Amino acid sequence: MIKGQFVYIGFMGLLIFSFFNSTWLTEVSADEIPIPREKPNRWGSIPVPEDRPDVSTIPPLNFDGGCGEQKPGEAAFLKEIIANFSGIVLDVSTYPLSIDGFEQFMKDSGVNGYPVRALVELPPADIDDEYERGRRKDALACGLRHLMPPRCRWYSAAALLLVMQSIESEVGLKVDKIRHWFRPNCYNRARGGASSSDHRHARAMDFDFEYAEDRRLAQEKLCQYFWKNKTINFQLGRGCKTLHIGLESPRGRRTWSYSSLFDASCKPQQAPTDSCLWRTGAFIDFSPRFQ
Repeated sequence: MIKGQFVYIGFMGLLIFSFFNSTWLTEVSADEIPIPREKPNRWGSIPVPEDRPDVSTIPPLNFDGGCGEQKPGEAAFLKEIIANFSGIVLDVSTYPLSIDGFEQFMKDSGVNGYPVRALVELPPADIDDEYERGRRKDALACGLRHLMPPRCRWYSAAALLLVMQSIESEVGLKVDKIRHWFRPNCYNRARGGASSSDHRHARAMDFDFEYAEDRRLAQEKLCQYFWKNKTINFQLGRGCKTLHIGLESPRGRRTWSYSSLFDASCKPQQAPTDSCLWRTGAFIDFSPRFQ
């Protein structure tokens, strides 16, 4: 009986030693951790050296299996949008999987006048803008060196930018800033994004305008383009001077409003000829969180 107890104690001690030795005592260098990574690894946050290779040489971030979450027919629909809004439908697989490749794909697709590199690059360390510094800080805290999704999502960026480019040309307005496109899970949480945000899969963009009137005009055109046709899976969120525009969300067609729209200083709030469902109150979400 005593001998058996000694054997049991010895066996348990060996298990405990093996666990601590493999889990906590293993030495890990920053070079052994894949960069970029979406979540801090089990050894905690390891500072990313500033002398890392240029991010254009680093593969894109994978999310939910890369392109496995893309719905059947989604790419074909995005290509249709590109063609309908004066773009050129290209084979994305022929472009380098890099920031330079992304920039060239956007240009060749017909996207002009937007700083497309800023969609996937982090803000520089010495930037003065407090909001942009926060973006950089949150991305680095998540272990991210860039915000590049897989190439299958590049069609989404081309489609959304060509739509807004067409509105700018037709109405005579100008987008002031594009705030968000791809926000992988860790970064999405850090930026206060909704847990089911379409930004997690690069299906939406947030466009800021200098004037509420420009937002109103763009909103009117978007509703005219997409909402009347019930076969188009379209998402539109409106703030005082911002629009969230999405295509092909798994959550379906919907509209909502951000709290900034209802500030007393925000005029005008709605387009008189708006064909979306704002007037009925349908699908409106008053949450200030990003969608």
